[in-house]
Amino acid sequence: MFLKYKKYLTNFFYFAAGLSLLVSIVLVVWLLQKTDGNILGLHWCNGISPCTEGPQPPVTVTAFIRIVDVKFTVYPEKREPAIGNWATIADVRLQDCNNSNNFTYNAIVTNSIGKGTVVIPSSNPLPEGDYRFFIRGFSHLNEEFNCYTLDTIGPDIDLTLEGKELLAGEVSNSYDNYVNSLDMSVLIGKLFTNDYKSDLNQDTLVNGLDFGNQIYNLFKNGD
Repeated sequence: MFLKYKKYLTNFFYFAAGLSLLVSIVLVVWLLQKTDGNILGLHWCNGISPCTEGPQPPVTVTAFIRIVDVKFTVYPEKREPAIGNWATIADVRLQDCNNSNNFTYNAIVTNSIGKGTVVIPSSNPLPEGDYRFFIRGFSHLNEEFNCYTLDTIGPDIDLTLEGKELLAGEVSNSYDNYVNSLDMSVLIGKLFTNDYKSDLNQDTLVNGLDFGNQIYNLFKNGD
């Protein structure tokens, strides 16, 4: 009798094993057809290999195109000689025309034809966009210019086309963007010297011409 039941048990075992194999094959085929899913609490990432993390979010790649430099041309006023004598040391502020963010660059040297280059540091990149120029020379009031589009291939910005020049006379060490008696006293103290800051017309000598230029701008404020 035991042999009889043994035969039934053996047949049942073979049947169960075959059924398990069939279920496994069906399950594998089903998984291969799915890109992801869950089975028994295990997340299936790619239809072949299980993983413990959920679906990964799409990767967004952004590129920031950095402006390397900004070239501009500006003229200080009343130079002698009047042509080809526009060198100065300028402070440049670029103001974003959309959100008023400011980027300031100091001690930018311009050459005799008024051209200067602001080298943008990689540590503080300047995004492409529209920017308003504010420039003051070494002995000058701050001057506001229009908005210009700056990009990586933008042309030189010729600010002289606006018909504005940098107004001279601000020579005191306590820069207040205002020509007053303090500036006059400094210039008078430099008369008949070659002091670079007080030599407003850059003819190599501080004299009555420079004093006259300063008087002309007396009590004027910069932008």
